[in-house]
Amino acid sequence: MEHHNRMMESGLPAPETASSQTAARARVRLDWLWDLLIIGVLLVGVYFRFVGLNWDQDQHLHPDERFLTMVETSISPVKNLAQYFDTQESTLNPHNRGYGFYVYGTLPLFMVRYAGEWLSQTGYDEINLVGRQLSALMDLGTVLVVYLIAARLYRNRRLSLLAAALAAFSVLPIQLSHFFTVDTFTNFFGMLALYFAVRLLPMGAGAFPTQPAGANQPTDGLADGPADEQGDKPAVKPGEDPLTYW
Repeated sequence: MEHHNRMMESGLPAPETASSQTAARARVRLDWLWDLLIIGVLLVGVYFRFVGLNWDQDQHLHPDERFLTMVETSISPVKNLAQYFDTQESTLNPHNRGYGFYVYGTLPLFMVRYAGEWLSQTGYDEINLVGRQLSALMDLGTVLVVYLIAARLYRNRRLSLLAAALAAFSVLPIQLSHFFTVDTFTNFFGMLALYFAVRLLPMGAGAFPTQPAGANQPTDGLADGPADEQGDKPAVKPGEDPLTYW
């Protein structure tokens, strides 16, 4: 104790304080390392998803994509919201442009069309490439959401990084990113809904939630429809599959 007091009087940090500061600096450096690693995973994911986007050399070889391209070139932006909600007259409605059998959903269609307008690339050999770029961006967003979900559930940077890497380097998502189809859009919003659901679960000291979350939460519904209103569910018990709980 006297030695500790003498060190304090001399202005020197106590051994415990010095070791705590060293540990804190080490944690900061480690946090930076994990941040750099996830950025690296995302950058590699960007490369895999954006390289060779014009893989068919403007031949429109994907049949579903070709149909979406035909619909994209037939619709046009509306002048105002009133025109949009007038479904009989809306220029964004595929049914008003001779495509009454369009069944793929309109959000990806509208996103690509307005992106094409902004980039001045709305032609038949242009809008499909805009769609492929947005498809790649959606899947890249899915990789990030997977990382955030794992980080929330496991509170382990290694597992979170592994989850993101598996999503970033998997063959099927990379393939789908090269198509202007709705698959990657659906995956992104589905994973986003799952992320909001995980965020709503109260987390205890462990990795998994220790008590049921309240139902009818609005943030989950923003991504995936109304919240489930079936009431409280039991907390996860040891040995149970947490995915079953969710």
